[in-house]
Amino acid sequence: MTKRESLQLAAFERTLALLGKNNALINGIIKLMATKTELETSINAIRAINLEEEKGSQGAIIEFGAARTKLIDCTTTVQGTLIAFATGENNLVLLNSANFSVTHLTQSNHEGLYDKCKKILEIALPHKTILGTDYKLPATAFDQLTAALEAYKLALPDKGLAKMQGVANTRKRKEAFDAASDVMDKLDNFMLMFRNSQPEFYSAYTDASHIGGRRYKKAVKTLVSGQVVDFETHQVIADTKISVVLQQSETYSGADGNFSLEIPTPGEITIKAEKAGYTLWEEDIIIEDEENVTMLVEMEKEA
Repeated sequence: MTKRESLQLAAFERTLALLGKNNALINGIIKLMATKTELETSINAIRAINLEEEKGSQGAIIEFGAARTKLIDCTTTVQGTLIAFATGENNLVLLNSANFSVTHLTQSNHEGLYDKCKKILEIALPHKTILGTDYKLPATAFDQLTAALEAYKLALPDKGLAKMQGVANTRKRKEAFDAASDVMDKLDNFMLMFRNSQPEFYSAYTDASHIGGRRYKKAVKTLVSGQVVDFETHQVIADTKISVVLQQSETYSGADGNFSLEIPTPGEITIKAEKAGYTLWEEDIIIEDEENVTMLVEMEKEA
């Protein structure tokens, strides 16, 4: 979620909690009670989307941090014995190949860590027997490292899949927030009946629903704008197609190279630029709802 959405959700949840605490006041007002139920349904929909984003490709919640920690622990267990063996054998080639520091492992990027840990396992396997007999390394250490590698691999995000899921979830979340905002608009009208008869309750509602920046629908667009130029000459390039990957939004640069593109579904998106005679240009950005981003698109000519 964006920061704005987090604040909005907090306002929705505070409002629902307040209505629950004052159920005696609103009980019997059928349409108001129904609207309260609508708000709860909308909040649950937003929570479900957030939960879905925490799921891995296997459909189960994956604790990525725990998988990473487990992989490093299993690797260093095998690695420590392997280094001792290489030192005892005065095998500098083996020693250099296996001697990744723990800091080096923990600071590696996702794929880099996986490759390093897998390399440790592959180097150690041919020496499995002697590591077990002379250096007391349990055979289960190899099984544990193999399992940790597989668990970590499952936890690694598929970039293409993650992007598609991210776009879909962002769209669904926006729809859910719009639905919740509609409910809040209805609540505002219902709550006016308490402004004079129950001023403290009405004031508490106003505080709960508005503090934190609940979004009302505005005619404010989310835009990416900028200019397309040649990478080497910096001459402007007209008639370049600019689009958002996986979204139905595109435009073309004008004679001055400038463009402005409306973003239907904010979040993590990929901007793409295409022009005959130039290589495809893509850039990932994160844009929030009602935000304007300016970028320079530098196109390289095809070889």
